[in-house]
Amino acid sequence: MWNAAVQLAALIEGPEPALPAVVNEVGGKAERLGDWDVAGREVLELGAGTGLAGLVAALKGATRTIITDYPATEVLDNLRQNVAANIQTRRADASKTRAADARGEIGEVRVEGHEWGVLTDSFSIHEKEAFDRILVADCLWSMLLLCSKAPLSESKVLTFDTVPHQHINLLSSIRWFLAPKGRAWVVAGFHTGREKMKGFYAPEALEAADLEIESIWEKNADGKERSWVEDRGREDITERKRWLVIGILKRRGT
Repeated sequence: MWNAAVQLAALIEGPEPALPAVVNEVGGKAERLGDWDVAGREVLELGAGTGLAGLVAALKGATRTIITDYPATEVLDNLRQNVAANIQTRRADASKTRAADARGEIGEVRVEGHEWGVLTDSFSIHEKEAFDRILVADCLWSMLLLCSKAPLSESKVLTFDTVPHQHINLLSSIRWFLAPKGRAWVVAGFHTGREKMKGFYAPEALEAADLEIESIWEKNADGKERSWVEDRGREDITERKRWLVIGILKRRGT
């Protein structure tokens, strides 16, 4: 379980006390942290892995939660097992459901396969601009399948370098599924350094995807926060890996 998923789940589970102001590097002004409440909202998780953030969103009162990852049988089966263990068991006992979610019963939760940037399948067409909140944890560097059309067990090549076009594909999916007033919460760690991450937040990439940054900052394992910058010079690798980047994206002009 990567720190980014744990941090995003913690933010959703929140609220954190006395949220500080953080510097929005794009606008050069101080802003409060985002509204992490998902109650009554439609939530989509992209590149879910184990689905922790999506599961917490469902338990915190999301009306509907769709948890997605690469459409490989092994990946989706694992997600469905996690949903069964953490959601379906609570539904079976009304008292447990009320204890897990004080706001009411757990809404719809389901698992779907989605390959970033592939928007012509029935799921993508049906769910266009349908989600108030999109969750993205540790998807900016990830282990990517180069043989993308093969099942996971048959893939011949794996890499831990982010293929640049995958940033474009991920941004395309975020924009496609994001409701007009929605927000995408993106949390990522520096597993392979800042260079691999900054392309996702490049102004030209965001503009091409019709998205913009609302807020962006860094946070470490001790809860310390600082402004996001693309280059901090020479960084100790161990210390660098203790930090996360937290970004809130929205549709341009909203």
